[in-house]
Amino acid sequence: MSQTDAASPEPGPAKPKSRGRQIGCGILAVVVLVCAACAGINFYQYTVQQQNYEAGHAAYLKSDCAAAVPFFDQAINGGGLGGDSNEAAKASVNEKAECQELQKAIDAQAGGEFGTALASYAGFLDTYSETPLLPTVRSQSETLFKEAEAIAQQADLALCQQFEALRAQELVPAKEAALPPLLRTCGQAHEDNNDPTSAINLYQLLLTDYPDHPLVEETTAALARASVAEARAAGAGNIPAPQSVGSSGSGPATVVIQNDSPEKLSIVFSGPEARIEELEACASCTNYTGDGPESCPEQGPVGTYELPSGDYDVVVKSISDEGVTPFTGQWSLATGDEYYSCFFLVTTVQ
Repeated sequence: MSQTDAASPEPGPAKPKSRGRQIGCGILAVVVLVCAACAGINFYQYTVQQQNYEAGHAAYLKSDCAAAVPFFDQAINGGGLGGDSNEAAKASVNEKAECQELQKAIDAQAGGEFGTALASYAGFLDTYSETPLLPTVRSQSETLFKEAEAIAQQADLALCQQFEALRAQELVPAKEAALPPLLRTCGQAHEDNNDPTSAINLYQLLLTDYPDHPLVEETTAALARASVAEARAAGAGNIPAPQSVGSSGSGPATVVIQNDSPEKLSIVFSGPEARIEELEACASCTNYTGDGPESCPEQGPVGTYELPSGDYDVVVKSISDEGVTPFTGQWSLATGDEYYSCFFLVTTVQ
């Protein structure tokens, strides 16, 4: 071999280390490109998700739940940044649930299920008290109460027990012409449930707001009956039947009652005729202690009431002091007889 040949090194194979670096760089570039593409898709999905929520929200504010719910579903299931936990998706879940609850009530009303609809409106406002859909709920309820006579035919105890809540939520139109049948029916439902106080509240509302309604006479009798039941349930004292102080021999019985107490009294007669009277307080009378006076002081206002003869349940109670125990009794009033009774206030010492 010549010297020149020996001095020329033979070419060696390429070093794998350098080639490995080139491959590694190629993989990194691919990963970066893929991630960038993923981010773009996510951003697009998020944008669509937001648009779906906004479209659903606009329909929701119009109470158009049929249009709103499909948009909410797309916003909930549309993926995007944060998946189903981003603000658009969470808002869609909440507003969809609210919309569906309202739609149940509206559908019940449209189907003539008035009692169910009223109960649903009340429950809806209990759950969503700050809802922007409140005007729709009240408008629907106002329309519904135009059918109050039909509601009365459907009313059950569950609906009647919600009546005060409906009034508090301003879902019962004031002095709606069709309302008295519902008040009368619900009052009876409370009586049947041994809840005379709730019945009294509804009967009094009917008599106060509709003094000329054909149901007034029937409701007055029901109020008198419920007042007797309430007094007995409260442990009322017993009123002895008054003695006749004279007789004309014919015509109605006359009952004279004198209020010798410093409290305003309510006097209820429940019998052949129902009467509910009030007797003003005695300004000069005082409370007695112990057994009270042996005879009527005869100092206070006098009420005279003519009633058909017959048997009556009578309630006398204070309407100016709820702490006064009421009294009740059974009185038999004869034709043409006149009766006198007085009431005074006695504080018992325990």
